[in-house]
Amino acid sequence: MKKLYSFFSSHIFSFLIVIYFLINSNCFSQWKPTYGPFEGRVYALAINGSNIYAGVGYGNADCVYRYTINDTGFTPLNLGGHVNVSAIKSSGNNIFVGTYGNGIYTSTDAGISWVHSFTNSWNNLCFLIKGSSVFAGFDIYGIYHSTNNGLNWNQLSPGFNHPVYSLISSGNNIFAATDSGVYISANNGVNWSHTSLNNKIVHTLTISGNYMLAGTEFYGIYRTSNNGTNWAVSSMNNLDVYDLASTGNIVYAAVADNSNGVYLSTDYGATWAMTPFNGQNVLTLALSGSSLYIGAENFYTGGVYLSTNTGSSWREVGINNVDILSLTSSGNNLFAGTKDFNLFISSNNGGTWVRDIFGEKDVYSLAVSGSNLLAGTADSGIYYSTSSGLSWRHSNLTNDIINCIVPSSGNIVFAGTVSSGVYRSSNNGVNWSQTILNTLDIQSILINGNYIFAAAFGTGGGIYLSTNNGSNWVNTNFNNQLINALGLSGTTVYVGTATGIYKSTNNGSNWVQTILNNRDIRCFAVSGNYVFAGSSDNGMYMTSNAGTSWYVINDGFQVIPAIISLHIYNNYLFAGTKTLSVWRRPISDFIGIKPISENIPETYTLSQNYPNPFNPTTKIKFSIPRFQSPLSERGAGGFITLKIYDILGREVTTLVDEKLTPGTYEVEFDGSNFASGVYFYKLETEDFSQTKKMLIVK
Repeated sequence: MKKLYSFFSSHIFSFLIVIYFLINSNCFSQWKPTYGPFEGRVYALAINGSNIYAGVGYGNADCVYRYTINDTGFTPLNLGGHVNVSAIKSSGNNIFVGTYGNGIYTSTDAGISWVHSFTNSWNNLCFLIKGSSVFAGFDIYGIYHSTNNGLNWNQLSPGFNHPVYSLISSGNNIFAATDSGVYISANNGVNWSHTSLNNKIVHTLTISGNYMLAGTEFYGIYRTSNNGTNWAVSSMNNLDVYDLASTGNIVYAAVADNSNGVYLSTDYGATWAMTPFNGQNVLTLALSGSSLYIGAENFYTGGVYLSTNTGSSWREVGINNVDILSLTSSGNNLFAGTKDFNLFISSNNGGTWVRDIFGEKDVYSLAVSGSNLLAGTADSGIYYSTSSGLSWRHSNLTNDIINCIVPSSGNIVFAGTVSSGVYRSSNNGVNWSQTILNTLDIQSILINGNYIFAAAFGTGGGIYLSTNNGSNWVNTNFNNQLINALGLSGTTVYVGTATGIYKSTNNGSNWVQTILNNRDIRCFAVSGNYVFAGSSDNGMYMTSNAGTSWYVINDGFQVIPAIISLHIYNNYLFAGTKTLSVWRRPISDFIGIKPISENIPETYTLSQNYPNPFNPTTKIKFSIPRFQSPLSERGAGGFITLKIYDILGREVTTLVDEKLTPGTYEVEFDGSNFASGVYFYKLETEDFSQTKKMLIVK
């Protein structure tokens, strides 16, 4: 991920929070998905160059995802809504997506835009691209044909009405795998005849050397070397085979149900052995050179996996499609509570995630109090761990829906529940007692010194206030709103509602609506003067002036997500989304560089730092003119670096490393962690480079 500031060796630099606008998204780097958490039942895979497409079905994130090899994970393509994907085929910029019950979608620009080209409510199960023709097999009405990249479709051989699970071509022939065996056509699907494999349900076909292989339901794999005149069963003769993929003499088989997993043959499919990937239903395979990608279907452990050594070992290449209901951190660990899929832990800022042993529960809330990690669930109260999630115990709050958990001072913790109001613990969440506010749905709790705010949802909703640790509560004058979240910056309390953001500067005596008044705000995170607000309907917002103005900061999201949880940890802002897992951006993306003039300079300039000599901070000003290129209008941007070097010419940090629009900027450099001496700073672009000297004196 591109960063505004890089950190080198053991030096850590702090930068002044000075930015005041975020209108032009080119000024900052972008949101990036973390590497998980991953889940998903994958029913289709396709590879085209460095792009891999995965179709997910029957879940809350069913759609098409794309992964670029060596990137951080799959991200969704916007087909215009959720679809249960059953088949994918790609060629060049053309992508064909078959669905369960919603026809065919086509894209001619690598997934940027889509056309719902076949709108019948049939199940499209497979594709074949042969020259300029595209063939599509359905579960009823047989095979359809397109000669214009899938924009129009015509039925082939109307009397051929078998469910068609797989289509392949060999020479001038096309073969179809159906519920009654394998059929062959020698005239591009106009006419069909049965091969001798005519009494089995055949799910998949492939070619390996001189052999065609057919994967069947219940009866394993059959082979033919004479275009289906004769077939012989392989050593795999009693399994459900859902997909086959081959390269040379090597063939892989995806097996579901009994003895499920991935099988390998090294003799053109004659004999088979199970690979170490087993115990999961595997429904789809895709080969790219020596890399084998597989799609697994199990509800809690499905996803995409990769082997580069003929199945000897595997790693997950995940699909970011989990609802992240809550986020927190403790020590070196970041925790993500999810819907349906458990609790996940990352010890490398989201680089990888592992599933905790917590169990298959919806984790609505997470918090840390003392040495206890607390997890609030959808139906079984609060659990606590004293070992960073390695083991868990049930608190005495065992049967409530826990919307939020908020630590207070000392060992005191508050919890908001559905229908049972506010609970309080005085021993870091081990034991709980109900407060007098005991009949409301509490969505969020906020603590500001002695002031405790509880946001109630639904009947009796509003914001309640306690100034004596929850012993008594009074209703503030904020009522009749659908309240989702509370946030605090300094002495300003923010309220996220279904109709935007309100704030109070006097602990709830008065409330005013901010200019952000038409979005469903679900969560807040705060860093100094910077308040971040996640919405369900337009991604992420930010203010640095107490809500006077709000800016959208969605650059990097391929599909604008519903953001339902936020957390700041290790200099990153983490966003938990609905169906798109966890994304992150460095906090330094939003702070540190100050545009100080909207006038467009005529030339590049790099000013002498001021003050100079300095201890410990200094400011560096530079100007970027309109670029001399076909894209030289304001806003086209150019890539700029501003780096610091020591007296030996060694790069010690990067202050700017991004695309900036024409203008004049100022950045502050903090040399607190540097020894006295001479340093150099260098501004560099495509067609400009200048270096100046500065001096730290301590």
